[in-house]
Amino acid sequence: MGYGSGRLASRLAPTRHLKYIGTDVVQEFLDYAQQLTQRPDWDFIRVEDTVIPCADSTADFVCFFSVFTHLTHEDTYRYLREAKRVLKPAGKIVFSFLEFRIPCHWLFFQNSLRDSRQGLHLNQFMDREGINTWAVRLGLKVESLSSGDRPHIPIAEDVVWDNGDVMTRSGHLGQSVAVLTLDREDTPAAAAPPLINTPSAPAASASQPSPPAARFTNVSARGYAGHGNDTFILGFVIYGGKQTVLVRALGPALRGVFKEDTLENPWMEIVDLHGRVIAFNPGLWSASEKEKSTVAHATHLAGAGPITDRDAALVAELAPGAYSLIVRGHDHTCGSVLAEVFAVSAFGPLP
Repeated sequence: MGYGSGRLASRLAPTRHLKYIGTDVVQEFLDYAQQLTQRPDWDFIRVEDTVIPCADSTADFVCFFSVFTHLTHEDTYRYLREAKRVLKPAGKIVFSFLEFRIPCHWLFFQNSLRDSRQGLHLNQFMDREGINTWAVRLGLKVESLSSGDRPHIPIAEDVVWDNGDVMTRSGHLGQSVAVLTLDREDTPAAAAPPLINTPSAPAASASQPSPPAARFTNVSARGYAGHGNDTFILGFVIYGGKQTVLVRALGPALRGVFKEDTLENPWMEIVDLHGRVIAFNPGLWSASEKEKSTVAHATHLAGAGPITDRDAALVAELAPGAYSLIVRGHDHTCGSVLAEVFAVSAFGPLP
């Protein structure tokens, strides 16, 4: 949605058997798109309202790059509602947005303060708590939120900017990026079928006894984490019912504790057995005040050590199953990190 200069479509054009529908409010952009992509089988449609010209449940991806940054919140919400309508069950909504807390985005707001916006396009900002609220209201789920000033997109080759800066292995768009999916009940990871089902590795029988209902209280490990694929992984399994867990990745909090350099900017995510991202945190500094308060209460209950805003931490409720805590460094940082998982439910209820 919002074809613009056609950067996305031009990269996708060589991919055969790919169906693409591009929209914009400016007919000249659409004419340019048809010429640029040389894909007569693709549709480029002019729209004048927050309507997506697709049938229900037909889209694998619905993308809005530099679209919501120029719309009112009401129109953005309407577009997200439309995107949900056309999305396939396993599809994704991807959009970019501006945040006040990111220094390079703040410059846009300063320019709006300095210059009269009359007759110019709107520079609209969004906050993460609002995005989460919209997702809940729309029956969507936030899969990831990535800061526009931190590398998070894998790139095949180095990118050299005009000022000489180089992005290696992973990059960013400048604007922050949100990925949303349909909020549906997923099958718990523990109930997933085995990856191998052969005579030498038969599928589990329904008559086999279930594992004992054990409950762990804490698991932790120290290791090395870098950027890109140079990650540190801690695995853990939850049996029985759902558990509320406190998950932390400590780097800055460990300065002076270990002789080796610690990870300056830990970034972590929890994934299930299928590789689905269940929760993530790029640093406690990015959390809302409510989230920080919950982490503080959970830390006190678990008797865990203090952390800083530069460490990563979150509280999540996890269903029975196998999970991995994946830790990596932001901004090409690397170093020693302590990964921790506490079963907060074992220590008492959160307020």
